[in-house]
Amino acid sequence: MRFIECAQILLSCFTVTFER
Repeated sequence: MRFIECAQILLSCFTVTFER
């Protein structure tokens, strides 16, 4: 897995947690 892909997944998870 590339760093960018991992960062995007983490960002997505963070955004969902932030929205809730």
